[in-house]
Amino acid sequence: MKLIVVILSILFIVSNIEAKNGCCSHHGGVKGCVCADGTLLSSKCLLSYPKCNNTDINNILSIKTQNSNNSIIKTPINHLEKFISLIPKDQILHKKAFTIYYNYKHKTPNIVFYTLYGNLVNKNNYSRKGFSFRPDYEIPQKYRAYSNDYTHSGYDRGHNAPNASFDYNKSIQKETFLMSNITPQAKWLNRKYWAKLERLVRFLSVKYKMIKVVTGNCGSIGYLKNNVNIPAYWFKIIYIPKNKKSIIFLVPNKNDGMKTAKIKKYKIKNINTIINVCNFKD
Repeated sequence: MKLIVVILSILFIVSNIEAKNGCCSHHGGVKGCVCADGTLLSSKCLLSYPKCNNTDINNILSIKTQNSNNSIIKTPINHLEKFISLIPKDQILHKKAFTIYYNYKHKTPNIVFYTLYGNLVNKNNYSRKGFSFRPDYEIPQKYRAYSNDYTHSGYDRGHNAPNASFDYNKSIQKETFLMSNITPQAKWLNRKYWAKLERLVRFLSVKYKMIKVVTGNCGSIGYLKNNVNIPAYWFKIIYIPKNKKSIIFLVPNKNDGMKTAKIKKYKIKNINTIINVCNFKD
């Protein structure tokens, strides 16, 4: 009986530690270096689980890098730069830590790209409390999007450069809430699948010290108020200079299946798939 009490006490303490860390308290606990549901530990949680800093990301994502049909491909940096050069833009907005290629017709960014340094990701972890979405006055008034364009639309205000990646600096955080960095995103895509994908980005920045990220969207499935385009797809390209590899994702902007979708579900083979699907013209 005493042994059972001791075991239960230990389990209670462990669960409390996990809850305090905020890592997997809602996912059934940590199993190895992932949550019980397969969700990656966020970069903020790696400090509580230092052994996971050295976990091979290929094992976590169940990818065999020897297989030419996987989505981690040898991608020289000039290929990524060439891709960026293909993206149309009506205005380039250079923010403190990221660059926006803005589309006047859609009133959203076509892409946002930035470099993420692992040593900064967990530096301060400032709260997002107090920040609000606001128009970008660098954009001519008739092409601006506004926060209330999204109100009662059924779509979330989806960050392209995410707040959590830049919460080491409040000035940069504030810029992530500019509407020039926001695109309509399906609710459960934003809050479930995309949230896991953004945690993966931060995990990789810690593991590899520095990565380059391109996030964007394309296509159209309708419009919000003020003619803000609702994209058909979101995409993300994560380039790892250390081993000259990329991890690439192309995700439909929908709710169906996004609550439970695993990260690898929407991995794609190469950047050309994005070019072919998106057919960038405007």
